[in-house]
Amino acid sequence: MDPEPRQNIPIYVCLAMRREDFVRMRTYSSRIKKLLLVSPFAIHLEQARVLESLPSMTLFPRLRDLSVTTNSREFDFVVRTLGTELTTLYTYCSGDPFPTSAMSSLAETGPHTNLTRLSVLHYPIPLNSTSWPPLLKILKSSPRIQHLSMPDFDPDGHIWHAVGQLNNLEDLTVNLVHSPIPPHITRANFRSLLSLKITTSNLAVALSFLQQSTFTRLQTLRLLLASARPVRNEQALDFFNALASACSHHSLAALKIVDDESDQATVLGSAVDFVRPAVLRPLLPFRHMKSLEMDLDWSWDLDDKLLEDMAHAWPELEELRLNPNSDWNETRRITFKGLEVLAAYCPILRSFGAAIHGTLPSHSPVRREWRSNLAELYVGGSSTVDYLPAVVAAYLSNVYPSLTSISTHRLQWPNEEQAFNAQMWAEVMSIFPTMVAVREEERIAMNSVVEDIMATEERSLLTMSLLRSEDTRTM
Repeated sequence: MDPEPRQNIPIYVCLAMRREDFVRMRTYSSRIKKLLLVSPFAIHLEQARVLESLPSMTLFPRLRDLSVTTNSREFDFVVRTLGTELTTLYTYCSGDPFPTSAMSSLAETGPHTNLTRLSVLHYPIPLNSTSWPPLLKILKSSPRIQHLSMPDFDPDGHIWHAVGQLNNLEDLTVNLVHSPIPPHITRANFRSLLSLKITTSNLAVALSFLQQSTFTRLQTLRLLLASARPVRNEQALDFFNALASACSHHSLAALKIVDDESDQATVLGSAVDFVRPAVLRPLLPFRHMKSLEMDLDWSWDLDDKLLEDMAHAWPELEELRLNPNSDWNETRRITFKGLEVLAAYCPILRSFGAAIHGTLPSHSPVRREWRSNLAELYVGGSSTVDYLPAVVAAYLSNVYPSLTSISTHRLQWPNEEQAFNAQMWAEVMSIFPTMVAVREEERIAMNSVVEDIMATEERSLLTMSLLRSEDTRTM
């Protein structure tokens, strides 16, 4: 610790403390604004004879930011000697029992009217019945919380409802790992929530949460599936219907659903229940959708008609990724024709990804000013079929002239087909700038021809007008 801290400089406690450090900390504790506990203090609090006066002691009256990565008596000690200026509390106890005593002390020192950011992360031990009451009391005594991270919701739903009643809450992160929301409790309305991130190992848990919630202002929703599990078309449809019912069609603009095991090998078989385009159609009413990202190891079966509907429904779309890394080769029904629709109706789309059937349309794209800004194309394991890279590059340069990158599967040990496809797409991208230059020359030449035709027509019209005038004077 700095032996002589200056007046307006916050003190950071990052290492284990000696006895003399603790004495010095008491001397300057009124100046401490930020405190980080990363390991237990190397002192004996009992011998320091401070515990006897804890009920009336305020050792950290100006402490605003408290971060704890250990469950210790020192955490309890600091909490019990706080002032009223605490704005941020971050706890992360990995492998330790939940700090029930410290959280109970914090609950007793409330109300915490200045607390705006609370993060209670705890892995991997499940919380028990004694852990929830102090959390509930803290939430009820902290009405100004704006950012909240929770380890789970209690089985009875009390924490869940308390969170829903935080009128200033804008950002919520919750790990729905241990207990689903009971279906018999009242639906909660998260009126001020703008951003929601859910982590769960079971899609049914997230489904239950959405079915019992209403989000009137939610703009961003992220779902991380902690383990990839097979999903049936009916299950996926229920989930997206619940999502569409829970969120306002006027506010949701970004949706991201991914799993952290999507690089696992997919087992194909005849009993697969493919996830059809109808599953994503409940999202179409979200007219201000700007970003949709799906990266799940599901058996997707999507088509160009879905892309067309999305393009018409979401003119503000900037990013669209429909599981480009899918291994379901036989169900690729999205084609290059679907890219033309996106180019025509989504002028600010900058990133697109999908498993594409590499067959080119039989016609060349109609020459028009699409104003497409697409820069990133993710094709996963898609193939270029039997087309030469130059042919594909020529086509893409006509549809997406601003393209800067084409990404394929990033596999450590690709098979022969995957390696070949990756090489073909790399060649397409290497040729692409040349094709764009050719298209630009064609555009300039076409414009020149059009200008010549228009100039000729104007001269013809002027000549005819002069002849009519001459005829009129003669008569």
